[in-house]
Amino acid sequence: MSWIERGEHRNSLIQRGVGVNNLFLTTVIGTATGICTPFIAGSMLLIIDWLNSSLRAFLSLTVIAGMLLAYLLWRFSKVIPGSGTDIYASLSIKIRPVDSAFKYISTILTIGLGGSGGLVGPLFFISSGSSFLVSVRNRTAVKIASGAGMVSAYTGAPLTAAVLACEYTHKDGLDYRYLMPALFSSVIARWFSSLLRITPVFFIHSTRFQERLSFSEVILIVTLGVIFGGAGLGMYFLWKLYGKLLRRVSSVFLSFALSGVVLCGIGIVFGSEVLGLRGVQNGSQPLAFALGKAMSSVVTIGGGGSAGFFTPCVLVGKHLGMAFSQLGFNQSVCVVVGISAMISSVLNAPLAAILLPVELLGVSALIPAVLGSTVSYLIYRRFRIE
Repeated sequence: MSWIERGEHRNSLIQRGVGVNNLFLTTVIGTATGICTPFIAGSMLLIIDWLNSSLRAFLSLTVIAGMLLAYLLWRFSKVIPGSGTDIYASLSIKIRPVDSAFKYISTILTIGLGGSGGLVGPLFFISSGSSFLVSVRNRTAVKIASGAGMVSAYTGAPLTAAVLACEYTHKDGLDYRYLMPALFSSVIARWFSSLLRITPVFFIHSTRFQERLSFSEVILIVTLGVIFGGAGLGMYFLWKLYGKLLRRVSSVFLSFALSGVVLCGIGIVFGSEVLGLRGVQNGSQPLAFALGKAMSSVVTIGGGGSAGFFTPCVLVGKHLGMAFSQLGFNQSVCVVVGISAMISSVLNAPLAAILLPVELLGVSALIPAVLGSTVSYLIYRRFRIE
């Protein structure tokens, strides 16, 4: 055997060793996080749902208390306000496990007492804190896998959760080294959460899709993608404007208190149905619900409450689609385009925007989701909230 052949043989053995090691780490990280994370997401869902249902008639008032309690927790941990996805994506900001604990409590109080938002951003933040319990070498993999597991238990969409965990970390790209542990974790978490009887936050009653879309329907989908993506752009500018107004407020306490009062007003005008986690809408006025949900989410998160934008984007997109379907269009198509376009334009997560409707409604939702997400992403990609 020549020295060249011996070198190639040695490199082959090294690569096999690395491959076996990566497989072992992927299996261990994915399995461990997949089993542990549903308890965190499930407990948050359970407590928030109980608070929302118990206080539904009074959420327009209790939301002020929720924002004030969020301010008190902010005094102990300055990194917990907002969604937390910027911190999750950062490699330089160190999140302590105690910060994750404060984020957990603040999110429950903010949304449970009437703040509008979701758990995806906070769950990713919590995963950042838990990852600092492991070695530096495996920290990013554990962070992404933990986030994917928690979001999978929360949304009931494991593939979306895994891709979203990577998309939030690597904007405009995916790193397959971290996608594999995330997939392991999200699938196991979804299976384990079903054993624990955790009810996911997303459940959409599917209506029939046409197997073949006509040319006019494709044109309609592209048009709706532009319109719904534009609605996401409006949400972005509202968030920017509200942040600019709050910077004129003299103290942080007043910012939280003012946001609580504004949320109280939104709840009175649009109804308490737009407050809380899941949102309750009777179907008669979906456009009003979408507007109220968008405004309340911007005020909650922009005002310092602990909540995320992902769930509001899904709910706003869904109800915008329902509103347009009242003009005589196919409701399922409009809902799918609304969800995918909102996620893609507001969050810049085009793959997750495609996968979520498909996991919720089936593979027949693929074409509307692809077109809606692609059009919205290409036009509005430079405007992102998270």
